[in-house]
Amino acid sequence: MKPFIDFAKFLFKSFLALFRDRKFIVEPQLAIERIRICEQCEHLKGRTRSRYECLICKCRVRSKVKYVHASCPLNKW
Repeated sequence: MKPFIDFAKFLFKSFLALFRDRKFIVEPQLAIERIRICEQCEHLKGRTRSRYECLICKCRVRSKVKYVHASCPLNKW
């Protein structure tokens, strides 16, 4: 249930940013930095960046790292 609630909060914040004409996609360099942090984590599953999955929140890491309001469930980024 917790991953669903976290995802719902993320969606709500993203929609608010969109409607307020704020940016909700991070710069590419920040997304790369986030992925590199995830690559050091023991909770990462997958062999390639396109298949990375977080075992804590069950997200597709490649997609999640791109959003301003997304965050690591372990507060690593």
